[in-house]
Amino acid sequence: MAISADISDPLDDTKGGDSLWGHWQQDKKEQVVLTLQAPAGVKARSILVLFKTSSIKVSVMGETRMDDELGGKVCTSN
Repeated sequence: MAISADISDPLDDTKGGDSLWGHWQQDKKEQVVLTLQAPAGVKARSILVLFKTSSIKVSVMGETRMDDELGGKVCTSN
């Protein structure tokens, strides 16, 4: 079974932006969508996402793509 994004109610592109790690969007309530590029053919088991209370880290094939703090401020990237 393939997993796909729920695009039934698209988020507004004006409520987001681009970063060195990819693109993000959010709504006014609770939804945030992060889009990060992965190499062609990468398997889901090669992607690691770690959510903590105040941070998020995403690694693809052992390479850190995003390692940022959360909490209502503009994120910076490595």
